[in-house]
Amino acid sequence: MNTGCPSFKTALPRVLWLYLPIAICIYPYVLHVPHLNWEEGLYREFGLIENSTVVMLAAAVCYGLRLSWRVNSVYQKTWFIILTIGTFYFLGEELSWGQHLFNWHPSEEWNVINAQDETNLHNLRGIYHVLLDRLPRELLSIASIIGGFVVPMYFIKRGSTFDSRSFNHWIWPSYVCGVTGLLANSIALPGKIAHGLHKQLPPFFRIDTGEPKEALLALFILLYMIASSKYFSQTTAVQSSDANDTDSVDVPS
Repeated sequence: MNTGCPSFKTALPRVLWLYLPIAICIYPYVLHVPHLNWEEGLYREFGLIENSTVVMLAAAVCYGLRLSWRVNSVYQKTWFIILTIGTFYFLGEELSWGQHLFNWHPSEEWNVINAQDETNLHNLRGIYHVLLDRLPRELLSIASIIGGFVVPMYFIKRGSTFDSRSFNHWIWPSYVCGVTGLLANSIALPGKIAHGLHKQLPPFFRIDTGEPKEALLALFILLYMIASSKYFSQTTAVQSSDANDTDSVDVPS
């Protein structure tokens, strides 16, 4: 039986999928307003955006573990295990694997190969920086805009429906990931356009977009995990209801 694609229609509170990503984009500019920069002089790793990223990734790991346990299909289980491992790596790297929480210092030998003297892999110099930082970041950015916006919107516009057992029925993110995917890939555009034109943005608009983009990508993963969890809960409930209805049918003698 063909059914609508509920994974595209899974609703979440607007505060999560609309207001929060917008707030993440606006917050760095708020800190440019005189007397509102409460983070002035604060170590960058203790800022609100950085800590929000950690919280969202930690929550996403929890949802990923729950999904990996609950789903029955081997393909679905493999997918969520891989995604959870990747999210855990993102979380560990964001925390420098505990360095900023427990205030340890890496060895001098490690500092020689790590550009920021941190206990992480994404700041290693040379090819390792490309493989362990730039490549995962770019792949996640592409996934957030194509998988989180372009493909779901395409299917929704076409009114596509899929069999409940099909790959397309569960793999794609909910529409609630779309805003975050768009903002994650556009937050740095003004600076890139200005750079391409050999211009400089006005001082107020010059922000470090790296941390907000990381926060948006973390939120994208979390929204995907929450929406997937809700989707599979709904699917299980429907299947259980159908099974109960079948069992309750009176068979004529």
